[in-house]
Amino acid sequence: MPVAATCPVHGPFASRAYHHVSSIDVQMSGNVESCPRCGRVAQVMEGAFNFDRTGFAEALVAPAWSRYALREVQADVQQLANAAEDRSLSDDDFERLADAIANRIGARDRRLGESIASQIRGKPRNIVLAFALGLVTLLGMISDGVSGGRLTYAFVEWAVHQVFGS
Repeated sequence: MPVAATCPVHGPFASRAYHHVSSIDVQMSGNVESCPRCGRVAQVMEGAFNFDRTGFAEALVAPAWSRYALREVQADVQQLANAAEDRSLSDDDFERLADAIANRIGARDRRLGESIASQIRGKPRNIVLAFALGLVTLLGMISDGVSGGRLTYAFVEWAVHQVFGS
């Protein structure tokens, strides 16, 4: 994940003010920035992190609120899975809802939203459902990894392999 901040109204989003690359044991505490949507003060994630060359953060130690961002994305993806299963939605309504969910995720993290959109746009519901259920499972495993203090690149790699087999 990139450095994230959490608006009290709009939830988590990728920080525009803080970006670390190729850094080890970065201690972050007490940092704030403004929400890009409403301007309110948003708390930047706290804890100790390693950052790879792309800016992806590996949490060494992080408080529960940092896990909130993971749970928010997981809830959005679960909503996508529920919509894919809902046969009372027309295909057009389903596509509009799926786009809205991808855009909502993209408002928090542009790259993640774009990645999800590329996996669901124009795809049959059964493919979207399979993708969404796999992603919900993966996000749950990652959230559990954060809670258990074992979120490392190797753990995420293992979880992806368990869910998607690659």
